Amino acid sequence: MKRTKEHERGSSIIELIIFIVAAGIALPSLFAIHEAIIRYNIQNDIKSHCLSLAEEKVEKILVFKKENPFWYKSIKTLAITEKPADNYSRKTTITALPSWGKNSLEGYQVTVKVWHPKLTSGYHLTLRLTNYAKEGCK
Repeated sequence: MKRTKEHERGSSIIELIIFIVAAGIALPSLFAIHEAIIRYNIQNDIKSHCLSLAEEKVEKILVFKKENPFWYKSIKTLAITEKPADNYSRKTTITALPSWGKNSLEGYQVTVKVWHPKLTSGYHLTLRLTNYAKEGCK
């Protein structure tokens, strides 16, 4: 039996139904993947901005230390909570370390925490400062 050109034209109703079912299964999956990717990108943008805001505060503290010879007398004035940008909060805590390290240096631990309502844990940066001027330090 030979097929004529009439039988080869177009697609059958069965092929059309199979295409509609396959598209109905594939498209919602693709939309869900697309939504997850967008949500992941937003989280990364927020984390990146949190890191930037924390680094900005740490840099200000380091400049303060460099420009003020007696920085350790007034560093606690930098321990504040602020809103540096929309929906972002930044808290700086400064803790005295009366006996830090094997030389028992007087120092300060500075922790900067930045958070956003859409970020579950926030972002922390911690540094320790000392003036290296304690007598008897070798």
